Amino acid sequence: MRPLLRLPRLHVPTLRGRVRADRGPLLLVALVLALGALLACVIPAAVERAADDAMHAAVARAGDSAELVATVPFPPAQDNDVRQRVPGSAALTDATFRNTRLLLPPALAGVLRTPIARVTTEPLGVLGHGTGRSLVLAYVTASTGDPSVLWTSGRAPHATVPAGERNLVRKRASGPSTVEVGLAEPAARALGVRAGTRLEALDARREEVHVLVTGLYRAGDPRDPVWSAVPHLLEPAGFSDDAGHGYLAVTALLSRESLPDARIAMDEDLVTRQVVYPADPARVGTGNADAVAAGVVRLQASSPEALPDDVRWATNLQAVLRQGQRQVAAAQGQAAALLAGLVTAAALVTALAADLLVRRRAGALALARV
Repeated sequence: MRPLLRLPRLHVPTLRGRVRADRGPLLLVALVLALGALLACVIPAAVERAADDAMHAAVARAGDSAELVATVPFPPAQDNDVRQRVPGSAALTDATFRNTRLLLPPALAGVLRTPIARVTTEPLGVLGHGTGRSLVLAYVTASTGDPSVLWTSGRAPHATVPAGERNLVRKRASGPSTVEVGLAEPAARALGVRAGTRLEALDARREEVHVLVTGLYRAGDPRDPVWSAVPHLLEPAGFSDDAGHGYLAVTALLSRESLPDARIAMDEDLVTRQVVYPADPARVGTGNADAVAAGVVRLQASSPEALPDDVRWATNLQAVLRQGQRQVAAAQGQAAALLAGLVTAAALVTALAADLLVRRRAGALALARV
């Protein structure tokens, strides 16, 4: 029977002596290996966090471009020669929150904030208050409720018809309608009006609309996102063209009661109803960007017959995400190259240290073999 192979016994005092003699190179190798291991663990996690931060920043920079906007027309009139007043216009608009939400793919719905509905008219030309004055009538509300308004003068807009005539039908050629609105204080100062002022305006078809400013307001919370859903609700916008002509853009606020009057004051194709879903940058990262972009594509590619009320979707969120992914991929490539360089450097340092140790022990090993 062959004897079992016996491993040589380690001579601890000799090992201690060699460690003391070569402590410099050995310490260098240990430090390099520890640093390499630490970087190999830390860099991938840091790159992942940085990639998510980059996606958050890309969506935040996009602002309105990252919003998902659903255009939901009001039901068309049965007769083109008449305009039907619909007292429940605001309630119909509330229903669009639920109807549009049901159409959203889960991955896309998960990165969207509280939706805001807006009903806006095409700009009206204001007569008698200087040239270049335009007025948009707007109704805004969030799925969490109407915005907080502080009436500093006058009162909130009401319906202009008696309670018993809320469903009235009027001929298109029956003369101008009156619509009650509120104005933000800065807009009222810019136009030179106050509570109780009547404005004569013309729509895009040169049909006259009478606008009654019933009150001036301030926002209860100017930071509420609902106020940014429609431009110039809190501040008018003034500008000049190259010829030096001045222009002023103002938006007037409609209430739930006055919205039906605005709808019958002009042709229905001059009134737009939309639901805006702002994207939440904190919810978009590298892990779900592909699923969110695919949800946008699927939503926009839906057959019109499959969508209720002729809903149309618009957003640049997919392009924003793709651009962010390209930037992240470039940064990840640079990080991978850096990590590979560090690992290579650690391997070279280890090899050099090993070679140094071998050279230093070459004489003793040669004598040991003799």
